[in-house]
Amino acid sequence: MKKTKLIAAVMAVLLVGGAYSASAGTVYAESVPCITVDTDEFTKPESFTQFGIVYDIYKDHASVRSLTDEYKNKESVFDIVIPDEVKNIPVTEIKATAIYATKVQNVKLGKNIKTIGDYAFEGCTELTGIELPEALEYIGSGAFYRCESMEKVLFNRKLDTIGRNAFALCKGLTSLQFPDSLAKIDESAFESCTSLSEISFGSGLKYICENAFAKCESLRSVKLGDRLVSIGRTAFFDKSFSSIEIPAGISQLNGCPVSPYTSEDAPKEADTVIIIKNPRCVLKENLSDWSSFIIVCEEGSAPQRFAEENNIRFCTPEQYENGEYVKKLDPSEKPERETFTSDTMRWCKADDGYEIFSCRMDNTEELIIPDEIDGVPVVAVSGLARNDSIVKRVKIGDNVRTVWDGSFMYLSALEEVELGKKLEAINTLTFYRCQYLKKIKFSEESSVKSIKTYAVYSDELNRMVLPESVEYVERLGINSSYSGEDGLRVAVLNPDCYLEPSSIRGNNKTIIFGYKDSTAEKYANEYGLKFMRLDPDAEFDESILEVEVEDIPDKYVDRVAGDANCNGKVEMGDAVRIMQALANPNKYGLEGTDTNHITDQGVVNGDVYNPGTGITSLDALWIQNYLVGDFDSLE
Repeated sequence: MKKTKLIAAVMAVLLVGGAYSASAGTVYAESVPCITVDTDEFTKPESFTQFGIVYDIYKDHASVRSLTDEYKNKESVFDIVIPDEVKNIPVTEIKATAIYATKVQNVKLGKNIKTIGDYAFEGCTELTGIELPEALEYIGSGAFYRCESMEKVLFNRKLDTIGRNAFALCKGLTSLQFPDSLAKIDESAFESCTSLSEISFGSGLKYICENAFAKCESLRSVKLGDRLVSIGRTAFFDKSFSSIEIPAGISQLNGCPVSPYTSEDAPKEADTVIIIKNPRCVLKENLSDWSSFIIVCEEGSAPQRFAEENNIRFCTPEQYENGEYVKKLDPSEKPERETFTSDTMRWCKADDGYEIFSCRMDNTEELIIPDEIDGVPVVAVSGLARNDSIVKRVKIGDNVRTVWDGSFMYLSALEEVELGKKLEAINTLTFYRCQYLKKIKFSEESSVKSIKTYAVYSDELNRMVLPESVEYVERLGINSSYSGEDGLRVAVLNPDCYLEPSSIRGNNKTIIFGYKDSTAEKYANEYGLKFMRLDPDAEFDESILEVEVEDIPDKYVDRVAGDANCNGKVEMGDAVRIMQALANPNKYGLEGTDTNHITDQGVVNGDVYNPGTGITSLDALWIQNYLVGDFDSLE
């Protein structure tokens, strides 16, 4: 009797101001004024589509989320215009991957755009050029990566940062003029822009990162600004200049930013000249073969002491201006770098051990970097990239802490890599274009904390387990994430590992593995990828990676039994929310028009009577009985 009265009471509340038609079988109920809803529905953006562009509209700004399927799949070129405003809200952002790999040819950006997200225009191979609006402050990682037809970029006067790989492989670019506002050019930002021949750096530039202009083979010279405080090793990798001046603001060089001068037009009496303006600038010996350069520096300076200690040629600025360095530093007197050689490899002294910088790889399928040589630990590896390698397996010794950028690039036969326990990072381009690489095995005592941009780039790698030591992942260049028949599987065992936007690119066959509420789960949900939760109390078993996509739920939902209105507690309003959804689904159902409609989470929470059967009036009754003390729990 009590139960009948309670359910009747709820129905009475629902029917205030409404009507019930027995013949039609439909209840027309108004929302109950006393109900308050505290859900994430209010923070979700409104979706709005106009002229082929899908926007997310927030309270004070709008973002370009994507193009419609019609334009995503369009086979002919087209133009788009991103307006200043939509629905009287300023459009300030183009989200990550929003226009990715489409046939867009011309883009006009609205004046309010402040951010172009990571990989927003990646692979838009028909895009010919772009003018950036004055409000723009940030260009994300890979924003225009592989826009091969792009010939011109007009930068605005407020731009502060150009992200990693932002314009990499834009082979049509011929010249760049940066604004004075630009402070940072990130790693590989313009790498492999092979037609780029002229650069004008703005006065405000402070940071040029590793490989920023690597493989820009048409560059003839660069003039670096006086405010520059950091220039990354290999910033101009695989590009040789007759000379380069390092500004006074640079206090340390971890390696020379350019390659040795190897052009046929190089003066025979001199190699590349490195002019170092800061007399206290610290040079790191183990990161670059400085013996291929002439260092121009002040008498008694730190660079001179470095040159003397390492048998590197040097002269003073006065000698350089007078041309005396040619007579004083005859190439025939150039000292050889102190190296050690075996039948298979060459090495040199590093800070606290040896660095291997050359290995023979044309006569063996297995390359083992030893733990030590003659009792001295091998602590670093550099420059082993080879096009003629037949090596299929690489094992890196347990004492190796550093494998420098690009060390194993282009090992076309490489299939498997085993990392040592002291390795601290997989640096930029380490295994770049190792297209048949199938497996990377981390040590059980892994020390790897970061995986840098395109550290791994393979057509075959579709299984990867990132150990708990990994704290930061930039971008994995794993082609199988797009089209692999078996689908990509990535397990992230550190629940707090930072995954850069678009660091793992996937499709409907991709599965991310991780723990409940981890960054991996958030990443998968954000990018619409399948996610499988790992048991925190069980030891990770790699065989779980072979689970079928069909066995993974679309989204894990954590259930709070009875909390149908998702406000964090169980109350009479939850029973009301269920009855509203049942009585007037057009307004309060899952797709209801009212902002207080029931959500997917609410359905899962409210399904307390015979869970798994969906919400019914009995669920509302069960919640009421719990509230009056008939049950101790709704689970």
